[in-house]
Amino acid sequence: MPSRRDVLGAGGAVCLGALSGCLGRTYAAPETPRGEWRTARRDARNAASAADATPPADPSVAWSRSFGARSHVESVLVGRDAVYAVGPTTTAMLDPTTGETRETTGGAGQTPADGVTRVAALGDDSLYTADGTAVRAFDAAGNPRWETRHPGLPDGAVTRVYGLLPTDDGVLCGTHGGVAAFDAGDGTHRWTFGDGGLGGFYPAVADGRAYVCSPGPTYALSRPSPLGALFGGGPKVAWERGSPGPGTWPVVADGRVLVGDGGLTTRANRSHSLSAFDTDGEGGWTSSADGSVVGLAASEEKSLAVAVRFDAVSGEGRVVALDVATGDEQWSRADVDITDDFLGSVAVAGDACLVAGYSRASENPVRALDAATGETRWHRTVEGDVTAVVPAGKRVYAATALGTLVAFA
Repeated sequence: MPSRRDVLGAGGAVCLGALSGCLGRTYAAPETPRGEWRTARRDARNAASAADATPPADPSVAWSRSFGARSHVESVLVGRDAVYAVGPTTTAMLDPTTGETRETTGGAGQTPADGVTRVAALGDDSLYTADGTAVRAFDAAGNPRWETRHPGLPDGAVTRVYGLLPTDDGVLCGTHGGVAAFDAGDGTHRWTFGDGGLGGFYPAVADGRAYVCSPGPTYALSRPSPLGALFGGGPKVAWERGSPGPGTWPVVADGRVLVGDGGLTTRANRSHSLSAFDTDGEGGWTSSADGSVVGLAASEEKSLAVAVRFDAVSGEGRVVALDVATGDEQWSRADVDITDDFLGSVAVAGDACLVAGYSRASENPVRALDAATGETRWHRTVEGDVTAVVPAGKRVYAATALGTLVAFA
C-alpha cells in the first residue's frame, strides 16, 4: 500500500503538471483550410484575406439564390463541402455547385428584435451562431448541440453581437460591452472581458494572444495565471493602446495589429486615423486622413492593408492601400462608389482586391482591383445593397440586403 507521502507526492505531481500545462498554453485558433472562409473575416486574424484564392479573370454568374427581400444575407461562410448564407433568423447550408439548400438551422427565436445583428462561424465539425440573446452550436447536419444565453443579460433584453471566433480554447463572442468565452463542447460560459459599457467589442486571435478592439483602448490579452486558469479565471491584459474612436475589427497581419477609427461625423476638419501597433504593444504607425475607416483588409503575404474610407463632410469615399510595415500609401481610388450607406466589404484574394460598393441604384457594384496598382480588373453588379463579398477558391460570393446570394465563377 502506498504511503501518505507517496499519495501526496503523486497529487503534487498532477497539480504541477496541470500548472505547467497552463503556463505553456497560449491563445490559438485553428488554421482555415485552403478554399474556405470560416468567419465573417475568414479566420481569427480578421484579415479578410485569402492568399490561396484565385478569383476568375472574367466572371459570370454560376448560380444565384434568393431568400426573400426581408431575409437579407448578413454574411457568407464557405466550408469544406457547403456554402452558408447567414440570415436574420436562419443559416442556410447550400450545395456549392448548384446553390440548392441542403439544410437550414435556426428559427424565429434566434433574432428577438428588429435591427439586432446575427453572426456565425465554422469550426472543424460545428457551426456556431450568435444573436441578441444567445450563442448556439450545431453539428454538421444542422442539429442543435447547445445554447447559452449571453451572461448577465436581463430577461427580455437583447444585445448586439460583433464577432464570433472559434478558437482552440473555446468560442469568443464580441458584444455591446465585452467579449465572452464559451466552452466549444458544451457551451459553458468561461469568462467575460469588458466593462459592460456601450459600444462594440471586436475580438481577434493571433500569435498566441487574443486582441480586443473596444470603444476605448485596444487590448492584447494573455492567458490567465496558472492558478486562475484552474479556477476559471479570465484573461490578463498584456498591453493596451489608446484608440481614436469607435474601432473596426482588429486586423492582425505581418506582426501588426491594425485598428481604424470608424466613427462617422459631419464635423469639419476632423481627421480619422488608421493605426498599426506591433503585436508586442510597442512601436507602430498612425495614418490620419479625412474619412472614417468603414472597411479594412490586410494581406500578410504582400504586407498590404486595404482601407475603405468615407468622409461624411464631403460625402465622398475612397479605397486606400497602405504598406503594413510603414503605413506608406501605395495607391488610392476615389471612383468606387463608397457612400455613407456603405454596407459592402473589402477583401484581398491572392493578387486581387475585391471591393463591394454602393451606387444609390437598384444594382450595386462588385469590383476586382489589382492589389499592386489598384487598377480595375473587372466590374460586375448585383441587385441590392451588397453586405458581403467573399473570395474562396476559384469563386467570389456576393450577398445582398435583398436576400440574394450570387456565386461568380
